[in-house]
Amino acid sequence: MQISNVVPGSAWNALNNTNYNLLHKVVKAFGENPYHDTFMNNKRMHVFCLAAEKGNLRALSIFLTEGKWNPNALYGDVFPLHMAAFGGQTKAVELLVQFGADIHIRTAKGRNAVFAASIGGAADTLRAIVALGGDINTKDADGGSALLGAAAMGHTEAFRVIAELGGDINARTFKSGISALFLAAFDGHLETLKAAIELGGDINCKVNDGRTPVLAALIQGHFECVYWLLEQGAETHHRTVKGNDLRKLANFLRARESNDMRIRSYSRVIDLLDTLGS
Repeated sequence: MQISNVVPGSAWNALNNTNYNLLHKVVKAFGENPYHDTFMNNKRMHVFCLAAEKGNLRALSIFLTEGKWNPNALYGDVFPLHMAAFGGQTKAVELLVQFGADIHIRTAKGRNAVFAASIGGAADTLRAIVALGGDINTKDADGGSALLGAAAMGHTEAFRVIAELGGDINARTFKSGISALFLAAFDGHLETLKAAIELGGDINCKVNDGRTPVLAALIQGHFECVYWLLEQGAETHHRTVKGNDLRKLANFLRARESNDMRIRSYSRVIDLLDTLGS
């Protein structure tokens, strides 16, 4: 193949158009330099990682056998294995591992394939990664775990699978002390929050500034989470480091709110507190 006939992104275009003849030719011409511009798109996403995320086994085989590309190298700023995990591409994960991908490989932030699959909500792929030796409780540089990743994204099925596989339901981040249950409340993922309680999560877990899940949900305006937590017996007298309990916060937030629907929601919280005698 003439170098002059190849423009930046040629491999990317070949993959998008499933033009495997062109992909063979580009890899043959530039395979010894996998970081050549022809393998990147204009956002600097690498074609190897796209093939992994989309589960394109034919393209992956070309890169691994003809290009002899290292599955443990960074392409752009990610690992192909992690993109396959994020995309829920179990067969791509298995193929990459077959060609030597390290199931334990981590990003600079300490995140592994299990974490990537949790962020993607890939429940079946999580099972496969653990079966291949992945650690379900590995923590990243901040102390975050796969359970926290699933909780943050509201991936309830993946959350349940991680717990089933041995994920620590009450694990906390290092600096802030955030748990998966707290994060589900903070981000307003009611079904994941319910799963966390069902699986043994501490409904009154405090982060380092004194917030509990119900306080966090109220501050973030996730009223369905607030109502449900109160109905489940969440403690209402805990105070933040600034001395605010649930009633004080609800009154304060209602007083400064201009949206009628949100004002009614804060009022309902206060009515619930009255009913509960809190």
